[in-house]
Amino acid sequence: MRLVTPRPPKGWDYHYVHGLAKYCGKCGEPKPWTAARIAAADELAKELEELSSEEQSEFVEALRDVEADGPRKEIGAHRIKKLMKRLGSESTQLVRAFAVDVLSDFARKAIFPDSTHK
Repeated sequence: MRLVTPRPPKGWDYHYVHGLAKYCGKCGEPKPWTAARIAAADELAKELEELSSEEQSEFVEALRDVEADGPRKEIGAHRIKKLMKRLGSESTQLVRAFAVDVLSDFARKAIFPDSTHK
């Protein structure tokens, strides 16, 4: 399922996801659509049974870094790729489906450079 979001109100100049701010420009809290992506990442990590609890937490933190579009996004992508080497084919397919449906273009391409989905 693709996330569909309306256009941002005039005057907004924050970092955007599909045209809307990811985080509040005043308090820094995640917007509802960003919080939903974070919650989905948490759920995804719990499904990756090949990873320990600590590695699952590291996976979620790396996804947050990649999606935040800040200076840690490349580090996050590297950590995800490293953790994915421990996953079986079923879990890898689950992460790929999540990347296509939920993650930003940068995150998807950083994690799956061979991805042909646009």
